Amino acid sequence: MSRSVGWRAALAELEHQAEHWDTPDHGETGHLIAQALRAAADIARSGGLECEHRRSNGGRVEPSVITEPKAPAHFQRRRHTAA
Repeated sequence: MSRSVGWRAALAELEHQAEHWDTPDHGETGHLIAQALRAAADIARSGGLECEHRRSNGGRVEPSVITEPKAPAHFQRRRHTAA
């Protein structure tokens, strides 16, 4: 599968998820989530945001700038130790 096919599928999925969230059942919170998903797809489609680290690297994002996303502390797995 080509990279562009993958990107198109990912953007379509964001927009599809927005449709699921933007319903009366999910209320105002669902509407806000849907707006954020649509905005994310629009931002990605337009080439991304103009960030300081991109300007300083001629538009390239250096690997040292990219960080792994971390789950909030209450979602992170905790190691259990024997007492």
